[in-house]
Amino acid sequence: MGVTMEQIVDITGLAQVLHCSDRTLEKQWQQYPHFFIGEGRDLRGARFDVCDVIDFLKQRDYSNAISRQEKANLDRTNKNKWSQKKKNRIPDKIGSNRMGTDDKSRNIVSESRSGCIEEFARHFGIS
Repeated sequence: MGVTMEQIVDITGLAQVLHCSDRTLEKQWQQYPHFFIGEGRDLRGARFDVCDVIDFLKQRDYSNAISRQEKANLDRTNKNKWSQKKKNRIPDKIGSNRMGTDDKSRNIVSESRSGCIEEFARHFGIS
């Protein structure tokens, strides 16, 4: 027996209509419009109106009048722009092997450790 568009189906029937496996839908069934039969609120009691599910998928995938193909083309264009920017980028002059070393361009005066101790001793009259 074929599945028609007016039917209320369970997860297996929905998988047949959408031409995918039951296991795929078992992972994502809660995102589709559904209602429950019986007292259980799990997949075994879930039923799906085929028209509602298909309308939901069309709305989700084709919202804002952009089809999947147009979106793929936009993504491809953006990826090409990014790779072009990357080609034009000037590489950093300081490599990662110099991280943590003193930069000679900064004017940092480092004091010796013994100089600090001597000043501390003079300040408190210890020496």
